[in-house]
Amino acid sequence: KALGYEWSTRAGLTISIADVTTPPAKAGLLARFEGEAEIIEQQFERDLPMPDGQVRHTLAHYLPQWSHGKVVGFYVLVHDITAVKQVQQRLQESQQLLAHTEALAQIGGWQLNLQNQELTWSVGTCLIHGLPADHRPTLEEALNYYLPADREVLQEAVKRCQEFGEPWDLEAQLTRVDG
Repeated sequence: KALGYEWSTRAGLTISIADVTTPPAKAGLLARFEGEAEIIEQQFERDLPMPDGQVRHTLAHYLPQWSHGKVVGFYVLVHDITAVKQVQQRLQESQQLLAHTEALAQIGGWQLNLQNQELTWSVGTCLIHGLPADHRPTLEEALNYYLPADREVLQEAVKRCQEFGEPWDLEAQLTRVDG
């Protein structure tokens, strides 16, 4: 009844109008149960040492088992995430190498999604522009860092790339945020 169903529906005997209408207290009931579930529902990562010396990484998700408005047990789902952790480690190492290389060479990289105009800058590109490493400029903002004459050439190059797939290699002068 707390969830809005009559005993007859639970037993499969008959359906009354009360069984198919939304109870006035539904929002409060759902909020209460969801709030309780958030408190109880948890995830944990755990490293398991294996007999051969390797370590397996697991993710355990604990879900409460409810009965009549009370938690009577838990379902536990355990996933082996070792491969994911290994890929994350390699990605982190690769990102550190890229950042180190960019800093030494004072270079940066970027990419532009031509469909939605979303621009992504590497840490090196952000630093070259005098911006925080996690800065995400719009294409318009990025182009505005360049001198007006170079900006027009860059805009045309982006346009031709978008329309015809034409690659480009240009040198242009930019103005850093700090001048």
